[in-house]
Amino acid sequence: MKKLLLLVVMSILSLNVMADGIMVHDAYVRLLPPTSKTTGAFMTLMNHGEKDYKLIKAESDYAEKVELHNHIKVDGMMKMREVKSIAIKLHGTVELKPGSYHIMLIGLKKPLKKGQVVKIKLHFDDKSTIDIEAPVKEVQASKGMKHHHH
Repeated sequence: MKKLLLLVVMSILSLNVMADGIMVHDAYVRLLPPTSKTTGAFMTLMNHGEKDYKLIKAESDYAEKVELHNHIKVDGMMKMREVKSIAIKLHGTVELKPGSYHIMLIGLKKPLKKGQVVKIKLHFDDKSTIDIEAPVKEVQASKGMKHHHH
C-alpha cells in the first residue's frame, strides 16, 4: 500500500504517464531549426509491472513517419539505426536519450515551436498503449551525436 501511494504521489508531482505497468517520465521532443524535417523524442521508461515489456511502435500525427532508433558503433563511427523494439525488463528502466535509444519523428508536417506539446502514442508487445504529451524543448546536442536521417 505504501509503495502504491508513493507511486501515485510521484506520478502527480512529475506528470508521469503510466499504463499496464510502464511509467513514462520526463518525455520531451528536441527543438531543431524550422527547416529540419526530423527530430527526436526522448523519455525514461520504467517497468513497474509484473513482466518484461517491449516498446514496439510509436505514432504521432505531427510526423509522416515515426521510428524507434538506437545509435550503434560501426567501424569506429556512431551510426543511427532503426530497431524493431526496445526492451524494458521487469523492474528495469530504459532511458531514451540522445546518443542511445530514441524515437525519431520523420517528415514533420510543420515546424515545431519551443513549449509546444507533441502527442505520441507508444505501443507495447502486449497490445497496450500509452498516450503521452511531450513538450518541445531546446536541448544542446552531445558532441558527435547529431541526427542525420539515413
